[in-house]
Amino acid sequence: MDPTTWAQFDRPEQFYEALAKIGAERRRLREAETRLKAETESVAVRALQLGVPREKVAELTGYSSGTLEKWEGTAAARRAHAIKQQIRDEARAKARARHLKTLLEGNRASRRKKK
Repeated sequence: MDPTTWAQFDRPEQFYEALAKIGAERRRLREAETRLKAETESVAVRALQLGVPREKVAELTGYSSGTLEKWEGTAAARRAHAIKQQIRDEARAKARARHLKTLLEGNRASRRKKK
């Protein structure tokens, strides 16, 4: 907005409205930029895993080789964490199944004793 259009603002509320529009647009752009960066990271890491040279990926994406290396490390850490969580969840499910089976068998035994 150039200063020549400021004369049309005669109330402070009009400035607030203009600032609110600017803020909303800025948030929308930042969200789009974040989504784009996440997608770029995902594709770049997958390309590196498939053997595309880091220099080529850096050239095509515009990110530095160091940033790509960092992304690879965080992707590996995320994969390891996901695997650990999956193992933990499976162990919890097995333990829960054993616990429920024990409870069910205990209830059956107590029913027999009552008769």
